[in-house]
Amino acid sequence: MNVKKIVAGFTTLMLTATMLATPVSASNIQTATENPSKPSVSLNEVYTEAFSDSTITATENNTIDSNNPTESTTAPTEPNTEAPTEVITEPPTVPTEKPTEKPTEPATEAILPVEGFTYSNVTTTSITLNWTKNQNATGYVIYRMDNKTNSKYVKYAVIENNSTTTYTNKNLTPARCYYYQIKAYLYKDGKYYYSSAKTVKPGTCPNGVKNLTVTSQTDNKIGIKWDKVDGASGYVIYRMDYKTNSKYKAIATVDSTITKISNTNLETGRPYYYRVRAYKDVYG
Repeated sequence: MNVKKIVAGFTTLMLTATMLATPVSASNIQTATENPSKPSVSLNEVYTEAFSDSTITATENNTIDSNNPTESTTAPTEPNTEAPTEVITEPPTVPTEKPTEKPTEPATEAILPVEGFTYSNVTTTSITLNWTKNQNATGYVIYRMDNKTNSKYVKYAVIENNSTTTYTNKNLTPARCYYYQIKAYLYKDGKYYYSSAKTVKPGTCPNGVKNLTVTSQTDNKIGIKWDKVDGASGYVIYRMDYKTNSKYKAIATVDSTITKISNTNLETGRPYYYRVRAYKDVYG
């Protein structure tokens, strides 16, 4: 089973490790709106992302050591097909019953199932479904299962033109898993015949992190915190400094219970840019 992370947009801070412990004030906290170079990923881009085994995780006291040799030095790019270590409480139980839609009588000709069923353009409130045209079908039926359907697929939309191969489901809830099935149907001699179902299991993006602020600054340590994001499975902390070639690097992945970290062993007087992203684990 593939588990992917649907990731929200960045929230960013630029901080400097100071000579002495410094109280938090507007003068030493700057929300970065422009950075030395454009980050490799757009702030508003929605994408799925997995994290390498070398990415460090916050310790029990949520301290991240900048001298830790296991710290990730490259931005994660490739999806991870292994199950994550985080405890996942969603999605709803997959139903074991067979689809309730059946032809009214045995079909006189086979109806091939829909091919290429996938999803794209995931946002906090919408998911776009895509598939390949079925030449022999009259149209398509889309079913959806979520936390309100009692673990059953419910007929959600009927596409009456077999040339239509995309459907966008809007007004969804952020950071929630949604399961979809699609079946091709044929209307012939006054009767409807249905193919077997194909399934995808995406989820919506969590909302972006808000109120990312600094909690402490000393000569070699910076602490940051942020507000909890409803429905998120966890957070990824990124940092950019003079060693990272003007790119943000993931320095920690934490679960949804952690909303603050302390980054230690920093260099005095150096500027450090931080970003935090919320992510949602989905089974698609």
